[in-house]
Amino acid sequence: MRILVAEDDSVTRRILESTLSKLGWDVITAADGDAAWRILQKLEGKNSPELAVLDWMMPGMDGPEICRRLRSTPGFELTYVILLTSRGDKEDLAAGLAAGANDYISKPFHPIELEARVRVGERMINLQSSVAARVKELEEALGHVRRLQGLLPICSYCKMVRNETNYWQQVEAYISTNSDLKLTHSVCPTCMDKVMREIDEAPPAYPEGVLDETALLATVCGNRELAGELAEIFLEELQPRMQEMGNAIRDGDVERVRFAAHALRGSAASLSATQVTASAAALEAMARAGDLSKAGGVFASLQGELVGLTERLTILQQVA
Repeated sequence: MRILVAEDDSVTRRILESTLSKLGWDVITAADGDAAWRILQKLEGKNSPELAVLDWMMPGMDGPEICRRLRSTPGFELTYVILLTSRGDKEDLAAGLAAGANDYISKPFHPIELEARVRVGERMINLQSSVAARVKELEEALGHVRRLQGLLPICSYCKMVRNETNYWQQVEAYISTNSDLKLTHSVCPTCMDKVMREIDEAPPAYPEGVLDETALLATVCGNRELAGELAEIFLEELQPRMQEMGNAIRDGDVERVRFAAHALRGSAASLSATQVTASAAALEAMARAGDLSKAGGVFASLQGELVGLTERLTILQQVA
């Protein structure tokens, strides 16, 4: 199965790519919503991703907007979409599902939860393909049958039917010789509940401290080399990201502060750096509220927290 991952945060995007690839799926990545939509259009047809993991808030098109386009564009209506979001309000989640998403994952996510939700999507995709193939077979068969009337006894378990001579046979064989019926397929509520039950099996973890290395290693399935790579990505992007945030706070630009804080929060949460995550979340909340009067103090505290985190990540790189 081919999966499109659209996530503007480099650390989170790399974790998603590594985790899904390791599980055997073909993964394509995009750094923003516009790039994701271009990939979908370019690969339209048999090579198009069957499942998409979309970050809610990205530069350009956001996740819900891509969902709406998919649902209104012929050929993409059945693409299975999982929204990746740090929003926890029921209203926000309802809005995402109303836009066309099939499921969602809250940030920071756990690899077990990610795998469980993607496998649910894979089963639904396979089920849709199987149903479509069976419908096509039956439509071809029904093109050659005559009309069937009256009652047709059918077994509730094996789906065999009893013909006029009291002989049980496969429903397809019976229809092919006795009717011109057209069948449609769906998924009953019982089967749907069974398929969707795994969604809540693995709740995400919320570690505490400067850097919860145990939680980080769990996120990357024990791969220390990947953990070191993620630390390197984070540290490379940290200085320009903090410079942008500081300039935005100085200029009183709430929109730039919101985006910069949101990006830092996503990276820090993916690394299980709770203190930095909390401070970045506080700055993002201030920007959302349009009040940056206390942002300078929080930014100063954030800089101090990043000193300790940088030391821990440097050590992590060295031992990876």
